[in-house]
Amino acid sequence: MKLTILICAIFMLLTPLAAQETCAITEETPMTVTVDWLAGHLDHKNLVLLHVGVKDEYDAGHIPGALFVNTQDLSAPPEENGDLSLQLPSVEKAKAAFEKMGIGNDSRIIIYFGKDWVSPATRVYYTFDYFGLGKNTSILQGGMPAWTTAGKTLSKDVPAVKPGSVKLTANDNILAKAQWLKANLNKDNVKIIDSRTANFTTARTPEICRAPGTFPERKIFPLIAWPMKKIR
Repeated sequence: MKLTILICAIFMLLTPLAAQETCAITEETPMTVTVDWLAGHLDHKNLVLLHVGVKDEYDAGHIPGALFVNTQDLSAPPEENGDLSLQLPSVEKAKAAFEKMGIGNDSRIIIYFGKDWVSPATRVYYTFDYFGLGKNTSILQGGMPAWTTAGKTLSKDVPAVKPGSVKLTANDNILAKAQWLKANLNKDNVKIIDSRTANFTTARTPEICRAPGTFPERKIFPLIAWPMKKIR
C-alpha cells in the first residue's frame, strides 16, 4: 500500500493535471463520495454514474450523465430461485448487465438514489462488491436530494453508452447462504440483523408477505426496511 502511494505521488509530480486526476480516481475508493467530489469528476472518462429509483423520476430529471438502473436489472429472475426476488444474478448475467452500462474493470462507479431509494441503492452497491468491483464503487452521500440542495443542475438527457468489457469474480465470503445460516444459527458469535419493516414479520399486511415471522427472537437486531420475499 505504501509503495502504491509513493508511486502515485511521483507520477503526479511528473505528469500533467489530467493524468493526476486519473491516478487519484483509480486508486481503491471510499464507500461514499460527496456532492462536491462528484461535481468535480462528472466529465471523467472512466466515470459510470447510476441513478437508482423510479423510471418516471429519472425521466423528470437526473444528475447529468447518469444511467437509470433498478434492482431487477441486477437480480436473477424469480423463477430461477423458487419465486424469490432480488437474488444475486449469475456471473454471466451480471457481466452482461454491467457491460451494457459501459462498465469495465477500470470504471469509477458512483451510485446514487433518486428521491428516497436508499435501501435499493445499497443493494446495487452490494452487487458490485460481490462481483469484485467494490474497490471501484462509491455511493453519493445524500443522493440526488443532496445534489439539488447544493444547487446543482439536473438533466433529462439519456447518455449514449459504449458497451464495456469486464471480468468478474463472485466473492462468496461476503454472502451468507441459507445452508450456512442454518448450520451456524445458534453460535454465539453469529448475529443477525433483520432489516425488514414490522409488517414483514407480523402479517399485519399479509398481501405483501407470504411467510411472516423471524429467526429466533434472541438472534434478531431490527434495523431498516428491506423486503426479502417477493411483493404481491
